[in-house]
This record gives sequence, structure tokens and C-alpha cells, in this order.
Amino acid sequence: MVGDFSLPDSADESVKEMIEYWSSLCDGEILPDRADIDPVEIPLLLPGVTLVEVERDPWRFRFRLMGSEVILHYGRNLTGEWMDEAFPHFPSTLTKADLIRTAESGEPNYRIGQPQ
Repeated sequence: MVGDFSLPDSADESVKEMIEYWSSLCDGEILPDRADIDPVEIPLLLPGVTLVEVERDPWRFRFRLMGSEVILHYGRNLTGEWMDEAFPHFPSTLTKADLIRTAESGEPNYRIGQPQ
């Protein structure tokens, strides 16, 4: 699971800190629940955090919470919106495939560049 995941040396420190925090919450094969995340433990990371709700069969993803930096990036607060409704092209993106892989494996995903 997360233990085998490694980031490139060039990864931003905030990404490294988030991966460390996420890893500390994982219990064996069990992924952390939203309730396991304590904002007090990661106050400097919160502006860049997005929590995503996952539904399976069929796969759907909803923005549950968006940090202020993420909202600035998108130009609007997408909290509560389904990704496939907010972005009609979403079903054909690498982002959807990455989210499914993360939901199935519990491993983080790291990509450099603009989200699709």
C-alpha cells in the first residue's frame, strides 16, 4: 500500500508532508475515513487539500471539500459537485483512471502538471 509509494526528489515539500500524514492514518489495508483527518494536524496544508467522496458501481467522484488554493485554481468552489457534472470531459481523463486506481489500491497518485 502506501509504504511502497515514493515521490520524486523534486516534489514540493507540501506534497511530501501530505503523503506522510496520509500514510500515518492508514491502518493496514484500511484507508482513512474523512473523520480520521484532523485539520489541526495539517493547518498549513489545508489550502491545497481536496477531499473526494467515492461511489462505486458505477464509479463516481464528488468534491467533498476544497481548500482555498484549489478553489482559486478552478475559479469557483466545486464542493458538493460531481466531477463528471462539473467537467463533462472527466470520464475520459487520466484523472478518473488515477482516482479509480487510488480508490482500489489505497496508494497515492502523483502527477506533475495541470489537472485535466
